[in-house]
Amino acid sequence: DIARRRLMQLLDRIKDQIKKHALKENPKECCGFILTNEERAQVYECLNFSSNPNSHFSINPKDYIKASAKGKIIAVYHSHPCGTERFSPHDLLNSSGHSIPFVVYSIPKDCFSIHDPSKNKTYIDDKPFEFGVSDCYNFVIDYYKELGIDLIDYPKKRGDEWQSEMPDLANKIINLNKSVYEIDDKSTLKENDILLFKMVKGKQINHAAIYLKNNNIIHRPRNKNIIIEKLSNSRAAKISKVYRACQI
Repeated sequence: DIARRRLMQLLDRIKDQIKKHALKENPKECCGFILTNEERAQVYECLNFSSNPNSHFSINPKDYIKASAKGKIIAVYHSHPCGTERFSPHDLLNSSGHSIPFVVYSIPKDCFSIHDPSKNKTYIDDKPFEFGVSDCYNFVIDYYKELGIDLIDYPKKRGDEWQSEMPDLANKIINLNKSVYEIDDKSTLKENDILLFKMVKGKQINHAAIYLKNNNIIHRPRNKNIIIEKLSNSRAAKISKVYRACQI
């Protein structure tokens, strides 16, 4: 976590440079390295010599050698000119295979994501966390909007103390959404299912996530970035309810 926070702090200083590189190469994917030299972050631009640069990137080993001479390589970056902020399976495989964090800049969404191979987690650097604006359920709403499904939020804005002020909020929200129905068997999860958690034993539902393929979930923890990670046994045990969209 310390290494990830440091990378995100360094990324804040060079985001504009990566954006500039991405726009310059558009519609091709840009690529390069993030270096540190005496605690300064810098971008080392590389030539994308992939045979299909509009949808893939490849870095010449010679560029790796040249970049290494200028500082310590701490991450590989590239852009998604038409894609999302999520990493492709190929990206994740290379990040894990080389044991180095990957950074992607999505041009359409104007946001960054970081994959940490040491933890097998992806962090999406989007707008800051705010209850009722960009919290876990707001993320679910945004996710489903991309699927063409409009979910309804509760009209009363929730704040930091929503659990004591509106203890039955999760049920009220679900009752507003006729486009989803409850799944009784939690062992039959499917992609895009909505998971509702009781993160504290004996308390009410207080967190929402989306189930992805291969036992992964995407969600927004309190006061943190959006994250993609494995659904661990301990977290799975905290699932209270599962909902599925009627249209999917």
